[in-house]
Amino acid sequence: MNRPAIVFLVVATGLGILSLSGPAESLSCSDDCPAPNPPPPRVECHKVEKRFAPCLHYIKGKSKHPSKDCCRGVKKISKHVKTKADKKALCKCIQRCLRGVDHYAKSCIPSIPKKCGINFTLPPVDAKTKCSKITMFD
Repeated sequence: MNRPAIVFLVVATGLGILSLSGPAESLSCSDDCPAPNPPPPRVECHKVEKRFAPCLHYIKGKSKHPSKDCCRGVKKISKHVKTKADKKALCKCIQRCLRGVDHYAKSCIPSIPKKCGINFTLPPVDAKTKCSKITMFD
């Protein structure tokens, strides 16, 4: 026996809970519905700086491979970077981390995840990098 599907909608408000139920209908949004705001980036620079700092030895050419601490830090960073906004925020955080660091090879930065066995992309960043224009995140 076929029964119509029932849709339950519960809305919590400051005044209480509103519950509506009834037959399921196709819900759609017309062109005048506002687009949802993208979520704010989940990247916190102070955490990126702390986790990326062990990688400085590698990108300054003082070792052939990233350290275990560098790999652990990049792995933790990668878990919080999901959207384009997160990736662009990460770029800016790495820039901040590298501020004042002399003589490093920005070309080493993208190789860190691969050398650490992490499926993640880091851009080659320096002070002149325009994080908002990086296309590797598109």
